[in-house]
Amino acid sequence: MILGLASLFLKWGLQFGVDFKNNYIIELNFKELIDIEEVRHELKNQNFNFNIIQKVGETRYQIVTDNEEVDKDEIVNIFNKKDLIKDEVKVHKILPFYAKDILIKMLFPVSIYLAILILIILIKKDLILTLISFITVIFNLLLTISIFSIFGQKL
Repeated sequence: MILGLASLFLKWGLQFGVDFKNNYIIELNFKELIDIEEVRHELKNQNFNFNIIQKVGETRYQIVTDNEEVDKDEIVNIFNKKDLIKDEVKVHKILPFYAKDILIKMLFPVSIYLAILILIILIKKDLILTLISFITVIFNLLLTISIFSIFGQKL
């Protein structure tokens, strides 16, 4: 755990995933069935940075990217060289709304836990037991964060 906390504060920190960043979703509709690897290959050849490519229909794909500037014409040009695009390319900006939702869902169980701790103190009047359970929860939380930090996993 000490190694994990050291890596958290000194070197790596936590890596935030797609849910915590501004992202763009690009929707492509092709004229014919195209393999997802071909789409990935074409984007990599043009040095287009993307996070996720998903097939959402027979000939439709969604590309998730955290590029600051997404140029719709650039994407169209990548695939129009081979005359593959069927419809207009759609680009949607997605804000990190999950972060607030996750925070709210995290605060609810923590507040229930604290209420139960207060009840234990009032009923049992055993401060040592309450402190031990509180320290255990903090230890488990820090251990989990340390593991994510050491292995560089995204949250």
